[in-house]
Amino acid sequence: RGSEMCIRLRVKIGPNTPVSTLGLDSLSAARLIAPYQKAGSRIEAHDVFKVNTVADIASALKKGLPTDVARRGGFPEPVIGPRVGADPQLRWERLGVGAATMLLPPMNATARAWAQQIPFVLERKRSVFVPTYPGHLDVGYHKDRFSLEALATEVAEVARSAGCIDLVGWSLGGVIALLAALEHPEKVRSLALIDTAPKYTSDVFERTLDLRDELMSHKDLLEVVFNHNGEPAQPFEARVSMEILLDYFSALTEYDVVDHLQSLEVPTLILRGETDPVVDRNMVKPFDEVPSSTLVEVPGHGHYLPLTGARTVNRALADFWSDINDD
Repeated sequence: RGSEMCIRLRVKIGPNTPVSTLGLDSLSAARLIAPYQKAGSRIEAHDVFKVNTVADIASALKKGLPTDVARRGGFPEPVIGPRVGADPQLRWERLGVGAATMLLPPMNATARAWAQQIPFVLERKRSVFVPTYPGHLDVGYHKDRFSLEALATEVAEVARSAGCIDLVGWSLGGVIALLAALEHPEKVRSLALIDTAPKYTSDVFERTLDLRDELMSHKDLLEVVFNHNGEPAQPFEARVSMEILLDYFSALTEYDVVDHLQSLEVPTLILRGETDPVVDRNMVKPFDEVPSSTLVEVPGHGHYLPLTGARTVNRALADFWSDINDD
């Protein structure tokens, strides 16, 4: 720490120093603003990356950033989005206006799992659609109707009603997004898959048992992100019963689209945390067969990459969307 402090003292930082040159990540930004939050500032960790200079940070720390949407703990207040079909299984939240972006969360997670992506997407003048899955929170679950393919069809129908969309899926959400893009490519402008595989091994449930350790290793960061002390997953858990979770895991073990990847015509970004115990490197290798795909592996992060490595994920999404000329 002594040498680290010496290095810091030699760096010349002035009011006009660009934030992008400071080397901040989500944790260091959270530590920077924590004392000011306790004093009443409305600034949040992701707001540090919205401004351009050190002077802008200082202004934001003193006043808090103005916002044109209501907030619940730093999360924009959603409205109920479209429900499609005669008897839909998904419930949707819609936020903002502009080019449609769909964020599909992991299993047993609510929209709050995207707490560090939703504000970022809204700032880019995009609208956001986030589903709640069957059996999650208070959404009904009907075993005889449940399948990953049925959920993907609903996703595609909402995509059609919203116009061509950018699909972003994480874990289970990535599986559903991939199925939707394979079956209905005309409704998908781009596809981003985070810690997702085209096929899962029979021990997928056992692999998830290591995820709590990953969350605990990032507990300090997550406490700041969610303003919550206690179990790190509690703020975004969807309270799914074990009986229903086992149905989801059973569906994952039967899911296999490896032989269909060559037909995927949608521009595709694959993001994977290098230490992910659920999706290992061999499991994402088949994505090499996707004609227009890019794989990015992020060291130091695992299955919860959008929460623990939010800045990396957001930057990768921004670059990806820019490359396909959507913004």
